[in-house]
Amino acid sequence: MTGLEAFLYSGSGMIDLGTLGGIASNANGINNSSQIVGYSYVSDGSMHGFLYSGGTMTDLGLPYFATDICPMRINNLGDIVGQYNYSGGFLYSNSMWYTLGMNMALDINDHGQIVGYSNGAGVLYSGGNTIDLNTLIPNSGYQMERGRLQLTMKEKF
Repeated sequence: MTGLEAFLYSGSGMIDLGTLGGIASNANGINNSSQIVGYSYVSDGSMHGFLYSGGTMTDLGLPYFATDICPMRINNLGDIVGQYNYSGGFLYSNSMWYTLGMNMALDINDHGQIVGYSNGAGVLYSGGNTIDLNTLIPNSGYQMERGRLQLTMKEKF
């Protein structure tokens, strides 16, 4: 163990997932097949995403547009979403990287719909379109922020 490391808890105890050679790792999401995504520091100090499956941690590497990535969730199809360079949302699907035009992608369902946030507002990315979720709230006096599945509601003053 090198520092703070991601783990999987099963009925028989904790399984240390290890790192990709750096000082720490963090697990952020798991799907129904027990595939886990998260990030690990590597020896040069950058953050790489990982996929842990079948007892093996695999480095997702870095897309051409990023120096650090932080995967947040994985759906049951193996699609991964998260944040790159602390400022942009990404989708990793079928070994291809895509930018999403949002600050952070937080979750993805099995229909490929992605929730996240952009400029503080909760957004939904679906079918190639990004929708500000606040446009779906009829004059309620509330505002959605940071598009998590448990959306934060903040009263407008």
